[in-house]
Amino acid sequence: MYKPTHFNGLTRIISALLISITSFSSALKQPSYLPHHNATRSFWLYPPSTNPLGEAGSTGELTSSADVCIIGSGITGIGAAWHLTNQLVSQSVETKKKIAVLDAREFCSGATGRNGGHLTPTLFYAFRDRERAYGTDEAQRSYRIEQHTANSLLDFIRTNNLESEVDLFEGGHLSVFRTAEEAAGAKADWEATRKAGVDMGGADGDGGVRWFGIEDLVENYGFNPELNYTAAWFSGHNLWPCKVVTKLFEDAQKQASADVVLHTKTPVTTISKLDDERSGLHTPRGEIACEYVIHATNAYAGHLLPFLRGQTPDIDYTVGQIPLSLRPRGAFGIVPTRGQVGAVRASVDAQALKWNNSWDGGAGWEYWFPRYQDVESHAGRRPLIILGGGRQHSGGNLEQEVTDDSVLNERVDKALKSLLPRFFPQQFKHEDAEQAWEMQWTGIMGFTNTGEPFVGPVKTLAQSPNLSAKNPYEGQYIAAGFTGHGMTRAFACAEVVAGMIIAKIRGEEWAAPEWLPRRYLTWATAP
Repeated sequence: MYKPTHFNGLTRIISALLISITSFSSALKQPSYLPHHNATRSFWLYPPSTNPLGEAGSTGELTSSADVCIIGSGITGIGAAWHLTNQLVSQSVETKKKIAVLDAREFCSGATGRNGGHLTPTLFYAFRDRERAYGTDEAQRSYRIEQHTANSLLDFIRTNNLESEVDLFEGGHLSVFRTAEEAAGAKADWEATRKAGVDMGGADGDGGVRWFGIEDLVENYGFNPELNYTAAWFSGHNLWPCKVVTKLFEDAQKQASADVVLHTKTPVTTISKLDDERSGLHTPRGEIACEYVIHATNAYAGHLLPFLRGQTPDIDYTVGQIPLSLRPRGAFGIVPTRGQVGAVRASVDAQALKWNNSWDGGAGWEYWFPRYQDVESHAGRRPLIILGGGRQHSGGNLEQEVTDDSVLNERVDKALKSLLPRFFPQQFKHEDAEQAWEMQWTGIMGFTNTGEPFVGPVKTLAQSPNLSAKNPYEGQYIAAGFTGHGMTRAFACAEVVAGMIIAKIRGEEWAAPEWLPRRYLTWATAP
């Protein structure tokens, strides 16, 4: 989870000016990168039967032309395909369109299929910071987009009776506070969110939030009393991400408005302009010509959009008022950042575990939730816990600028394996702690300096050299940079870029949805 830091305004501006040259230089030195082909085995993608589209379209004839090409087959890319097909119908676009989805690896093998599992909107976290930085209306949209995303996915799942097929589970969520200051800050954010009129859901619009002391955590969840932590409970879901994305793709293919094709193991190496209206996507298997391109590659966006490469300066722009014109070019980069996740069995049965909700570890950055689905079908099997995070123990650069998800970080491994026994000493008391871990893997997230994604038409950055009047990326769109918080934002951001393309096709002006934070759209422009 993204955690803001605090600098005074003068320090921010001076720091931004001092690092602008070094950030630009660093960006130029970054190598081109694509996903590794021998990634660690993810629980969500194994066995292969869990990912029936894994190698779909990887052999045979390559599509030669399409109306829209989508690069990336995670929740963003497939979400864009789904929204396009549905909006083509609702907007009465008469001509059937061709949509091609390409992925460098297997289907849904990026962050969605490796780091996901939660579908829990942030209700109030950091509201006061966002309100100070952007104003009340814009701060409200930060939370409304997450609610819109979750509701849209839940509607799709429930309308199509897919709850069992995608392992949808509503157990609530507990956010742990390790200090009194953390707890007080969270409560102040919650109260400020209510005062601003944000409907967080729940019977009274307050999100149904319940505040728990250490006594509650010990009695109800078997928490370690020596830690003396507190927590806040609110509604939340978890699910199997790849299965949801698979169902979205299958549904998109059923729509009569478009012919949707998938090509996995087909990396796009370069994009060139063929003429004023079409771009050419070059792959090892050949070229695809298309009118519109959607970059849904998240951490790997810099491969095809080099100006988005480079280290993000260690400075926070979420709070404060630095004009875009004073921000270093590197402030707009998307930084690959490796996350680590594992699957571990509890040492007790489901009844003794005492909890079925998801958790996050407050300042510790960890998150976890139980899966009871296979317990119900296998007598005597103990609940499986999906646990991720721990980058703060990685050493060095918090796993930033790391694109290798074929290996584990040993320091993170050690930190993850010690967390649950420390939090729940009676529920993770294994004779052989190593044996309790059934799987561990890594995945690459895309981080931005604000913690927020880049959405909309691709443009040359205002601060980049050789800026010409004509946009060389005309017809290309992006939704990327979700900073480890994509499940409750990516699907809605895909809806935005799909709507922009439909408006272009119809020759109409696009109107921003009321729930969309406007700052997501201004990443490549100056005031």
